[in-house]
Amino acid sequence: HALRTLGLSPLRMREGDEHVDAIVVGGGLAGLTAALTVLDRGGRVVLIEKESFIGGNSQWASSGINGVIKTSFDQNADSEEAYTDDCEKSSYGNGNGAADLDPETVEHIPTLTSRAGQTIEWLRRRVGADLSLLSQLGGHSYARTYRPTEGMAGSSLVFSLKGKCEEYADSGRFKVVKKARVSDIITDADGHVAGVRWVPSDGTKGGGEINSRNVLLATGGYSNDRHGDDALLTKYAPQLTKFATTNTKGTTGDGHKLAFKLGAGAVDMQRVQVHPTGFINPDDESADTKTLAAELLRGAGGILLTRSGARFANELGTRDYVSARMQEEDPSKLDFVLLLNEKAASEANKHVPLYMKKNLLKKFDSLPQLTGWMAARGSIDELVLSSTLQRYNADAQNGRDAFNKTFFPNAPFDVSGPFYAGRVTPVVHYTMGGVKVDNTGRVLRPDGSQIVGLYAAGEIIGGVHGKNRLGGNALTECAVFGRLVGEDVVVDSSTPTTTTTMTASAPVQQPTKSEFKDVSAIELAKHASADDCWVALYGQVYDFTDFLEDHPAGAEAILKYGGTDGTAIFEAVHSRNMLDDFEPIG
Repeated sequence: HALRTLGLSPLRMREGDEHVDAIVVGGGLAGLTAALTVLDRGGRVVLIEKESFIGGNSQWASSGINGVIKTSFDQNADSEEAYTDDCEKSSYGNGNGAADLDPETVEHIPTLTSRAGQTIEWLRRRVGADLSLLSQLGGHSYARTYRPTEGMAGSSLVFSLKGKCEEYADSGRFKVVKKARVSDIITDADGHVAGVRWVPSDGTKGGGEINSRNVLLATGGYSNDRHGDDALLTKYAPQLTKFATTNTKGTTGDGHKLAFKLGAGAVDMQRVQVHPTGFINPDDESADTKTLAAELLRGAGGILLTRSGARFANELGTRDYVSARMQEEDPSKLDFVLLLNEKAASEANKHVPLYMKKNLLKKFDSLPQLTGWMAARGSIDELVLSSTLQRYNADAQNGRDAFNKTFFPNAPFDVSGPFYAGRVTPVVHYTMGGVKVDNTGRVLRPDGSQIVGLYAAGEIIGGVHGKNRLGGNALTECAVFGRLVGEDVVVDSSTPTTTTTMTASAPVQQPTKSEFKDVSAIELAKHASADDCWVALYGQVYDFTDFLEDHPAGAEAILKYGGTDGTAIFEAVHSRNMLDDFEPIG
């Protein structure tokens, strides 16, 4: 686990009082960014995460993080004004205009766009984040979305930030409590925040209180909050509960409910984004949770086809526009094809191998092979598909098509192949609405007054995206507002030395080099069960048995490679230095 780096077993907390400068609720990008900012200012932070792992939904974001950095390349015509304009156009919702948008719906767009570039620079400088690749996503006028050369953007950023925060652990200034759910926010007689109460999220006995004048809610959205009397998705967008989601099981609006309980205002809670491309897994077509087909695939030149082989939309249009066209085109099945050529697949050289390993994308060497695969689910012949591709190539050469598409990355398609294709469907992806905050993340009541000491950052807040979020702005929102909150929290230099109420068992004894085993392929293959799971990575063997239940993607994602070499799939998702959290056994 992450805490193995520190030589400690997972931390637990006993009943008792502890005063810290900030309590961060939620361990995704927003929470970690705020935590590190407070720590760098000399503060003490406790981070509470209800899951058994750090990262939240942030770690699944793969297309990148947005920001205007004029020096990224020569003659960069992009500007903060252009970025703001793109955000505002997207916020209208499917080109409807701004007439029916309340000002508070988009009041934080200028903050987002003006702080985005400098926040990316901070992530590079302070965190060491690799954000060297640049691409243009749908709805953007210019290339302004940055991602790493290794692994995925979200997981790379989360890992880097977590590592920097953990450097403060030895001094006692940074502590993590996992599998813990905040049940109440404590307030004083004046209604100011005074701390939190928490309970174990796995239903076991225990819990405690932590005292602080600052609590940050960074708990994400409510896209998976479908069940129970207080289910937010069911309450505010019941028409969307029929769709699968890309969100983790923990995305249940916990922070929203805590804030509303204290009288916080709400903004646009009915605004929930349906992303057009969630993969349909051929091994589990009806799964309630689906893997997102990253925006980058269409940004690199992927096109969308009906089951009969026709294009029906500008693939680089905003998410709500593309999703709406899909629902109009095939309302009963919602089963479409995402198609890439060789050049597009090469540009998405981290995503495509990962999706192929997961059996979500397939490679077809020829048009007849692709046609045969598509014919299993629709009425199509090779001539129709060939005609569609030839028309697309001609439109690309002319610079505009019938759907008003004017940017055709990695065109033309070689009609003879090869192709990369997968099945996609609309999925509930993101909640634009949320808790009312000011431009530094301070939580506000409906009348605009502040709930003193309560902050929110990331997907939980409203007022940033309007009716539709622009691709890549999720990570941007988390990092920008995490920084703003971290800068605004008052760090009390007179805070007394922390009375430790966290306990850990004896340090975990790590094997010395002399204890490492020479593990043969035959021996490795014997360890492929949930009770005994070894995986070879980069020529070394790791025992992941104890980590299976903590793995964010679920135990099965590791178990399928148990007893084998998992290097290829690992490096498609992660950067190699993530293994610093684990000790090899051979």
